[in-house]
Amino acid sequence: MKQLSLINKRNRKKGVKLGRPATTFTGARQKRMGFSKSQALHITLRLRDSLPNLRSRRGAQTVKNAISGARKKGLRVIHFSILSNHLHLICEAISSKALFNAMKSFTSRLAISIRRWASLRTLYRLDEEGVGIFRGRYHTQIIKTPTQMKQALKYVLLNPAKHFKKAPYL
Repeated sequence: MKQLSLINKRNRKKGVKLGRPATTFTGARQKRMGFSKSQALHITLRLRDSLPNLRSRRGAQTVKNAISGARKKGLRVIHFSILSNHLHLICEAISSKALFNAMKSFTSRLAISIRRWASLRTLYRLDEEGVGIFRGRYHTQIIKTPTQMKQALKYVLLNPAKHFKKAPYL
């Protein structure tokens, strides 16, 4: 007696993927691009709504502590900008594995500090919805040219002036 195959022969065509389709809009199933250690990265990390404002003394101290923890894992933060509900980082990492470990450390330290700081009502609502502190994954832009670096620095350093309608500091 011949054993039957569990996979349909028509689904074995090249390009047909089996399994559950990717349905998240946060890029959670997309593969990140590789980079060399000589390239800088522009990383954006967004928080959920109704969490405490990061542009306060306590928020700045929280972010600085998370950056120092990520530095131990191999992430060199060159510049950063703290806004009320998101962060911009320009940084360097030795490899994508080092970036992964450092950002894991950074986000976990930041999330633990924000959870200690947030109101219980906000935390209950987030837990009921089954969502975390961050809105999806962090977004990474690889900076390849000096022009891109100039634009990224301008964007990161002048972003608070854009959001808060203040005069830029150049």
